[in-house]
Amino acid sequence: MYEHAPHIKILLLLNNICATSPERAISIEYISNYIKEDRESVFKHIDLLLKYGYVSKIVKNNSTFLFLTKTGLLAALSIYS
Repeated sequence: MYEHAPHIKILLLLNNICATSPERAISIEYISNYIKEDRESVFKHIDLLLKYGYVSKIVKNNSTFLFLTKTGLLAALSIYS
């Protein structure tokens, strides 16, 4: 069975739970648990997504959260087509 690369899993997760604004952003810990990788690996995947402009990162209470940008939303939706 085909399995998506971790950065694609993150895009799809953010899309599936509608994390498309700072108010709906999800934590790195949640993402780490979802894709079953440690925080350091998750940050490497996030750096790639940030580089392409697919996600935005915010920090609240010393925790990092992510949400999809409009470009990221288009990228996530294009995976399904």
